[in-house]
Amino acid sequence: MKKTFVLAALSFLVIGMNAQNLIKNGTFDTPLNAETYESVPASADWFVMDKTSGATTITPVKDDEKHGNAVQIENTTDNSWYKAFLAQRLEGAEKGVYTLSFEAKALTEGAQVRFFICDSKLKTFIMRDQFDLTDESSKNQSATAFSRVINKPGKWMKVTAKFDLAKTVDNFASVESVEAKGNKITESAISDEMLKDLIVVIELQKKDSKMMIDNVTLQK
Repeated sequence: MKKTFVLAALSFLVIGMNAQNLIKNGTFDTPLNAETYESVPASADWFVMDKTSGATTITPVKDDEKHGNAVQIENTTDNSWYKAFLAQRLEGAEKGVYTLSFEAKALTEGAQVRFFICDSKLKTFIMRDQFDLTDESSKNQSATAFSRVINKPGKWMKVTAKFDLAKTVDNFASVESVEAKGNKITESAISDEMLKDLIVVIELQKKDSKMMIDNVTLQK
């Protein structure tokens, strides 16, 4: 009986370790520092990248009693993937499949949120879980980025997606657009060095859109 209890306790401990959340301050209890950067800083907390001269703003806000602190992203122009985003360095990442989860509340109709994981130089990208570069049906999609359109403004919605932190690609664009230029996307195994140099990115795509983000987690 005692042995059974010990084994059960160890099982729960292992499960808890596997479910460790790599995101720090995902509930924004500590309000976002809205200082902007044009390159990835050394900071281990959330940071704001902005190369749009203010066309995109990312700021701390307060919502209802349930959510409290959150982050608001607002675009006044279409946003290229590398220009303006909310991001955080990842510490303690391991090879394997992770689920990124967050809550999003669109404040404009049809707001589109995009999210991905890459190295701090924005050169090498983590693959979406089970993405096949040879699959004709998904060649018009990015192998690294997920995108969600939220058509019901004013309501919090949960967004989730899986990434394979064992695999990388060398291009953000869709397979189709890369091949149209006579090039090819290369899939590679992640290096130990890159595992220590990852950032998670959340951004808006379309112009004249606004959205709030809260409760971000990244778990294996």
